[in-house]
Amino acid sequence: MKHYIFPLIVLPLVAHGQTSVSDSVAVKELGEVTIVADAQRTSATKTVYIPSANQKSTASGGISLLSRMNIPQLSVNPIAETVKTVDNQGVSLYINYHPATDEDISGLNPGDVKRVEYLDFPVDPRFQRSQHVVNFITQSYTYGGYTKLNGKERFMVCSGEASLYSKFACRKMEYDLMVSGDYDYNSHIGSVADETYRLESQTIRRESATESARYRQRGFYSAFRASWNRNDKFSFRNLVSYRRIHTPKYDTSGLVHDKN
Repeated sequence: MKHYIFPLIVLPLVAHGQTSVSDSVAVKELGEVTIVADAQRTSATKTVYIPSANQKSTASGGISLLSRMNIPQLSVNPIAETVKTVDNQGVSLYINYHPATDEDISGLNPGDVKRVEYLDFPVDPRFQRSQHVVNFITQSYTYGGYTKLNGKERFMVCSGEASLYSKFACRKMEYDLMVSGDYDYNSHIGSVADETYRLESQTIRRESATESARYRQRGFYSAFRASWNRNDKFSFRNLVSYRRIHTPKYDTSGLVHDKN
């Protein structure tokens, strides 16, 4: 029996869409990548704003922080220290879901504020049925705290105030000490009015104006508050405070003139 050997010819097959050239990946060095978090988040119940590091470092308290954040729903007057909605409605201020006094807002450390929440007609019972709410969410201390001293002087109207706010935390307990005093020596108060009374027999026009005034007032406020914070849903607070307002002088004189 004879055996025959046939040579085997192997041809390279190249599939469509491929290449026989070996792949190579070019290496490219990327530059610095910066990730910026959103400064605003909106949900069905609230709008959350994240203050920037510059806004917190240049603010002196809660009102000045809101003024620098330029929240579109709010109208903030940093001189009068008032916060209202853009349509002139009142706004209730809270810190970590607790009602905040003027001393709380003034003594707030802007560096501790993590976010600011704005709510319209909130259903959360912690907001006590307030119609419009600004809620400061701050970082919590396990140990330690801060002390803050504020002072203001208005030379044109001769008035000023000074305050001391201190916060200290130890585990679930938190202690706040607030002391403030103010004075107002004003000789430029008064009013001017032009009124018209229309009667059946005649019309009377009345003009009134304050000619001179002297106003003197001094105030003092102190408070100590102890809080036990179990969690975000439950806390207990006990506050002892004292306030005194003394007005030694309040004299005004003016003129009232009727015209038929």
